[in-house]
Amino acid sequence: MRKNFLVFVVMILVLSGIFIGSAHAKDAKAKETNTVKVSGLLLGDYYWVAKNHLMDNDGQTGFWVRRAYLTVDNDLSEQFSARLQLEMNQNDFTATSTITTPYIKSAYLKYTHSQHSVFLGISGTPTWNLVETHWGYRSIEKTPLDLQKFGSAVDGGIAFWGHFDQEKQWGYQLMAGNGAGTGSETNKSKKYYLALSNEPVKWLVFQLYGDYETNKLGTSDTSAYNMQGFVGIKGDSGRVGLLYDKNIQQQGTGTADQKIELASVYAVANLNDAVSFVARMDTLFDPNPKADKISYIPMVKDAKSTLYLLGADFKLAEKINIQPNVEWVTYSGNNESDLIPRVTIFYKF
Repeated sequence: MRKNFLVFVVMILVLSGIFIGSAHAKDAKAKETNTVKVSGLLLGDYYWVAKNHLMDNDGQTGFWVRRAYLTVDNDLSEQFSARLQLEMNQNDFTATSTITTPYIKSAYLKYTHSQHSVFLGISGTPTWNLVETHWGYRSIEKTPLDLQKFGSAVDGGIAFWGHFDQEKQWGYQLMAGNGAGTGSETNKSKKYYLALSNEPVKWLVFQLYGDYETNKLGTSDTSAYNMQGFVGIKGDSGRVGLLYDKNIQQQGTGTADQKIELASVYAVANLNDAVSFVARMDTLFDPNPKADKISYIPMVKDAKSTLYLLGADFKLAEKINIQPNVEWVTYSGNNESDLIPRVTIFYKF
């Protein structure tokens, strides 16, 4: 497996060299831009734990910063660019209060040739990139796979993103990484990602996604798989998305595989340029062993669950939004549920 991986990386590097070599003369003559852009965002809430399956948390209220970014982008030339991004998050109501510490979220060098790009370093994975863009409300809630901890938004490795045609109807995202997210590699496991998308018309997009991680639990018979299908419809009045995912984790010889199926549907209605309404439902057809580790809305890990989300988005200024929302989680087989109303503030700079 190690040899196969090395061969794969060498092939990718050779292909990258071909791209770079073919454009080297043009790039050498290109005017150096070397521009630096600093940007960021912050999203946080005032929350009320109206009901929680962990009785001690009932009635908890407070303020928290769920995400803050500080991003530095540097256009080194017409074809090369780089990014360094810091993220910070405060703990949720189930964790001990600690000092908020930033960490590196992205750190990569990017090469672009025509409609193809190569990323080297810690960069975004294909796992929910397109879905999150279409959903458009990461400020309110993560996408289903992100929320249920079925993957990572970033990984260290090499990635190819681009389109097969000039009209940009057929897209691809390919990546080989450590499978460690923002962390460094500590084992022999590697993770491979592939997403293929089609946008036959401007208002419709399809995507098929899959990833494969070798030896995730440390042995050759504990690989992990993830398969996702997504359909998105988008127009001036709003958008609708439908997603299905199947996650499989081999547990080793003699033990049944862990299989989790998930489906999600959402709708966004734009009342006008400044007001929108949001609704979403995520259903887990199998218990998620990581559910109790979900940040800001920990769930029961040994039960099937359904998440209902309702919200509104009010645009106060060009880059400032206030988004009241409520999340309600129900569980099959018991009367427990979680209910958390929030008022979310989201701004960019």
